[in-house]
Amino acid sequence: MIYIQNIKNKDTLAYLGGLFDGEGYAGLYANGLVCGIEMNKIEGLEVLISVFGGNIAFVPPRRGHPSNAFRVSYTGVKAAAVLRGLSAYCVVKRLQLETLLEYWDDFRWSSKVRREVVVQECRQKLNSLGYVGKNYVTGHPRGVKNKQHQIVKKGYGGDKTLFTIINDPILVK
Repeated sequence: MIYIQNIKNKDTLAYLGGLFDGEGYAGLYANGLVCGIEMNKIEGLEVLISVFGGNIAFVPPRRGHPSNAFRVSYTGVKAAAVLRGLSAYCVVKRLQLETLLEYWDDFRWSSKVRREVVVQECRQKLNSLGYVGKNYVTGHPRGVKNKQHQIVKKGYGGDKTLFTIINDPILVK
């Protein structure tokens, strides 16, 4: 938590939480916790590194991403600190981040064999929450496969419901 103790402006963390909701990624893998933000504009990443440190990497065009991009990524303990700092300010990915952090604590102090089990348990938990495969790190709920679906935030309540999926764009206001 040392990375956010000096922040006096909570609006900055709120901005970064929104940025992470839209452009961020996070996951727990066999080699550890990873998170970051990748986007075409560098300005938001400059705010991120002013708060949490790190470096901005250039990402050349690749399949599915025809333009240049920039990325800031964190791993391990620093990734956990970033996720802890942003999770309170995220809306779309809050439940994911909280789940990843819950399993990170177990993962961090486990043997290599146990780590594989922890990663599988984490994926199963995220799957039960509606996140599957690669999509669980990007924030797409199960069933949203194309642009015809609309996602409406229902709120983060006691039932931990984050999404209502509506197929009719007319119902979305």
